[in-house]
Amino acid sequence: MARRHSVKNIPYAIDLDGAVGTFVEAGTGIYQFERTDPFSFSFWYKPRSIVSTQYLFSDTQGASPVRGILFRVQASLIRVYLVNTFGSNEMTVNFNLTPEMLNKWMHVTITYDGSVTAGGLKGYYNSVLETPASTVNTLTDTIVDATNKVRWGAWGNASGSVNHTCVLTKMRVFDYELTQAQVDELYYEDKVIGTAPLTEYLATTGSGSNLVDTGSLSTDATLNGGYTWVTNTPSKKRTAVTQARTAVTQARTSV
Repeated sequence: MARRHSVKNIPYAIDLDGAVGTFVEAGTGIYQFERTDPFSFSFWYKPRSIVSTQYLFSDTQGASPVRGILFRVQASLIRVYLVNTFGSNEMTVNFNLTPEMLNKWMHVTITYDGSVTAGGLKGYYNSVLETPASTVNTLTDTIVDATNKVRWGAWGNASGSVNHTCVLTKMRVFDYELTQAQVDELYYEDKVIGTAPLTEYLATTGSGSNLVDTGSLSTDATLNGGYTWVTNTPSKKRTAVTQARTAVTQARTSV
């Protein structure tokens, strides 16, 4: 029997309206991942926009040189950055987003092996390893700064007008590279195999402005701005997720 995805295990999620000041604030200087450190991010995600430049995740400074880690949605891509100096000393790996993925749940996992190579940074959609659309690697220096702010739905500068319009839940951050088997367990069973995540925001309360961290750091997050708690209503079958996955596969095979 085919395994079922664990979207059925999502009771609540946070709908972010993308307005200035709307984001999930986890704190300052939490992870301090260096370019030679492995890490992984795993989260359930429903994009509302994939064209305009918007920030999905940030562990960066709020001003130049924007040192740290960024996930930016732009031009139908999720662009993953490891940055020393934005635009000149950075690694960027881009993964496709398609119109079929809009307003549909996706399980996204980003892993990195600490090799300081673009090939060491991987992306998975619904536990399937993605082929990058493009990569750039000019990174030669540190990506760590003690002032880095950890935010979901925005970058380090909260007053910027590039916050992401999306729905998020079950955001987990690990200090090691997840294997394919571990990614599968998160997607299919909503289970962590191995060491507990550093932070784990499961969004189980369904109300309030606080997100409890059940990870090892116990760093609770705060909801800011135009957010709404929503109740998950998954499809009766895998249709919505599978259609998005099939569309991407067909596009690749036709090239």
